[in-house]
Amino acid sequence: MNILYLPIDERPCNTLVVANIAKTNKGIHLITPQKRLQEKKKIPAITQELWQWVEQEAAQCEGLIFSPELMLYGGLIPSRIHHLSDEKRDSFIEKLIKLKNDNPQLTILSSAIVMRTPGYNSSDEEPDYYEQYGEAIYKSKYLFDKKERMGLSSNEEDQLVRLTDTIPREVVADYENRRAYNLKTTLAILKLAKDSVINNVVVPQDDSAEYGYTAIDQKKVMTVINENGLGRSVLVYPGSDEVGATLLARFINDTNQYQPKVYALFSSTLGPSLIPNYEDRPFFETLKKHVQAINGKLVESMSEADIVLGYNTPGKIMQESWEQETNIDQTYYSFRDLNTFIDALKEAISAGKKVIVADSAFSNGGDRELINALVRENVFLGLYSYKGWNTNANTLGTTLAQGCIADSLSRETIKTNIYHLLDDFIYQAMIRMNLTKSVLKQEDLNYFDLKDKAEKINTLISQAILDYYNNHLTTLANEVAVKSLITRSPWNRMFETELEFDIHIREGERVEE
Repeated sequence: MNILYLPIDERPCNTLVVANIAKTNKGIHLITPQKRLQEKKKIPAITQELWQWVEQEAAQCEGLIFSPELMLYGGLIPSRIHHLSDEKRDSFIEKLIKLKNDNPQLTILSSAIVMRTPGYNSSDEEPDYYEQYGEAIYKSKYLFDKKERMGLSSNEEDQLVRLTDTIPREVVADYENRRAYNLKTTLAILKLAKDSVINNVVVPQDDSAEYGYTAIDQKKVMTVINENGLGRSVLVYPGSDEVGATLLARFINDTNQYQPKVYALFSSTLGPSLIPNYEDRPFFETLKKHVQAINGKLVESMSEADIVLGYNTPGKIMQESWEQETNIDQTYYSFRDLNTFIDALKEAISAGKKVIVADSAFSNGGDRELINALVRENVFLGLYSYKGWNTNANTLGTTLAQGCIADSLSRETIKTNIYHLLDDFIYQAMIRMNLTKSVLKQEDLNYFDLKDKAEKINTLISQAILDYYNNHLTTLANEVAVKSLITRSPWNRMFETELEFDIHIREGERVEE
């Protein structure tokens, strides 16, 4: 099955992670553009050549996972800093319609990301002025929206006035004009869904919040969806970097006329009702949307499920992953029982279920207590998927996708799960901040800029990952040895890493070929 895949940007989470998931199914041939055609962070992709490449490849493909972020703006980050004309968007829409007309066999699934509004000062992924005014831009619109919908206290009213006076008018105009442009693009994509040019659309909200710019745009998008009866073919929910994997799973499920039945097993009592960091709704509401996005169905018992989702959630308070070493909140213990959780996962594996794990107890990395238990209790190698990275939606979307796509506990499935153990847990949760605080300071570097020392830092990262894996997860390391590990920093910063390695599975270990 040939599937053309256009990622939202060139980071490993949108390219390598999706390619690895595809490899867990022997029937999938994922066709992706060359790296030279893709963006380089703030440098836009070569969209004209990308369109030529897509037009050449489309005839041999059954499916197209499409990204307006890449094909119009030149990538996710360029979509936040561009100055494109209306004519450019009109031409983009015409090309997409022509592509479908020329290739009627092509099932097209598209993302259409609602532009994020980070609540902090940083221009790393935003316009330059966000370095000075980012927090004020976020907070002022948050309060404005809250005032319109709920009302403000007198202190909040005063804060809104101060923030509004702080931000230059030209900054607000630039930011809001770009948001308006991007919203019009999203609405144009929805019209293509209504006209059956596009079969399915996912509208992820990147780093969403209950109030503010993203919430305002979401309301406008939802109005159009409801007015046009698109509630089944267009879904809106928190996320972004998982969208490629989600759409891949949706295409595979639809093509196979398969609606996977998913049973969610939570690790904590309050988990379903808690609101994760960087998102605007409870865990369970996001779960509903992500299961719908893959054309799945939630069921109420393990016995009727095709897939058992082990959903590791906080006890009561969600922290960043690096806090678990020195400042973990007590409710991770008092409001959560991982022994019961692990026993239920073992029961599901023994019953022959596809068992997957979404490790969302912390944001930006995996849970040490969970990983230790999965390894100690010999559960990890029985999983069809393990993910635990960045936001809850990123984790949930990618693990559900692999749960649908992986056709066996093959070498590729094991290797992909090991990838996420090394990256999501060991790198993101256990060593990233330690290296940032120690080595980067000594080298006069910072979290967002490794300057000309990326190779040196990555040598240290690779060794630290291997040391942790071999010394702290010894039981697993004895069963699956990690060989020739190389790490890279695709955006020359510490936030993400790209891993390249091989594995050697101990003779006698059960692997399905």
